Amino acid sequence: MFILCFLINFISAECDLHPIVLNDYVVSDIIRNPKKFINNDHDDECVLDFMHRLSKKAISSKEIDYVRALDAICQVSDGYLSESFPSYSFDQFLKNSDCLFSYFENNSTVCLMDYIYPFIYNRVNYDSEGEEFKKRILDRINQYKKNHNSSKTLLFLNNLQEQITTNE
Repeated sequence: MFILCFLINFISAECDLHPIVLNDYVVSDIIRNPKKFINNDHDDECVLDFMHRLSKKAISSKEIDYVRALDAICQVSDGYLSESFPSYSFDQFLKNSDCLFSYFENNSTVCLMDYIYPFIYNRVNYDSEGEEFKKRILDRINQYKKNHNSSKTLLFLNNLQEQITTNE
């Protein structure tokens, strides 16, 4: 009976992160205290859904603070959440590059940048369309290099291009 009650409560438990509206106030709170949003008080699926919403909001808003919030969580995440950051990072790289690179330029450590290559590596090496994907990403990197002239971003893009080309 105890197990049945536990399962019913577990299944019916609502995600307390779902009603959170992502706005400037919440983003500031995430930046100040990212662990509050990913601690063990929240169900894993709930946190992943929240992170997905945050990533999409960063892309749609084109505001650097949303990228900063994602990065703040990236810096304190571990386990299952860390496994999802290659996808979030790559989405920012592909769909929100101006904000991502601007944030990158002004911060000494950007966790999101560390996850971009692993995502690309896995797609190139384990996806049936890996070579076509590799070609599209190298083309995209060349476009970014034309549009971004800061030395830090260009160094990152050159290193990424080299890693992809040599497949390391």
